[in-house]
Amino acid sequence: MSEWDVRLVRIEKVGQHPNADKLGLTHVFGRCVAVSLETGVKPGELALFLPCDSILPNDPEAAIVKASGVPAGTHIKARNMRGVPSEGVLVPVSALLE
Repeated sequence: MSEWDVRLVRIEKVGQHPNADKLGLTHVFGRCVAVSLETGVKPGELALFLPCDSILPNDPEAAIVKASGVPAGTHIKARNMRGVPSEGVLVPVSALLE
């Protein structure tokens, strides 16, 4: 298991979740990798992708923790969100700059 695995990716496609009004689907690597609350990200934007088995820093003040909205120290796991698999967490680079 990796403690810190972050990849810089370009968002390829963003779509609406078929089973939830407030969830969006974000595609990188040619497939949907993240199901999350709609954040207004657009295709072409850069994001940090934290794949399954990554562990967020245990510091609630860390920029990646604040921008992700995921609690510090969280072990990222694959989840099935209303019938669609989510393989990690995407954090738009723009969210780190706020």
